[in-house]
Amino acid sequence: QNGADGMYLFNLFIVQDRWRKPQAVAYAPLRELGEVATLVGKDKLYGIEPVAAAGMFSQGSQAAALPIALDIHERRLALPMGADAGHPGARFKIHALTQGGAADSRVRMRLNHHLLVTKRQGDQWTAEVEAGMFDTGLNHLTIWCNKPLGETSRPILVHEILVSVHY
Repeated sequence: QNGADGMYLFNLFIVQDRWRKPQAVAYAPLRELGEVATLVGKDKLYGIEPVAAAGMFSQGSQAAALPIALDIHERRLALPMGADAGHPGARFKIHALTQGGAADSRVRMRLNHHLLVTKRQGDQWTAEVEAGMFDTGLNHLTIWCNKPLGETSRPILVHEILVSVHY
């Protein structure tokens, strides 16, 4: 879908080795491959990460402008989404994995020009996404904070963006 004519699995072994998942869980995706229709309605994780991280989301993706130091100016990140975007049963949550910031720092996000409500959860900022905000294909996520970069000794650094999809 969206111009894809196949699927390439990269570093599937890290699910078991790095994240200590049982073999049955780690290799479960292999049982679901074949037809795109078998993936409809399944939980997924989309991500944006710097190519230099050599992680599982940067493989075969366009280069992302991460990590970035946030300030009062919006930074735009491209966020491609599959058919989940239009599925009525899909629930989305954006996770911005961060470092730094002061106690009164606030991260703001906008998805396709819609302002999101953000919450801090440890070293990440999250936002629930209402149905209909994501588009199938390219989406635009902008992120910024309430502190000018020159006025803080602890700027907020964004290392990775994850979008969890749950059915």
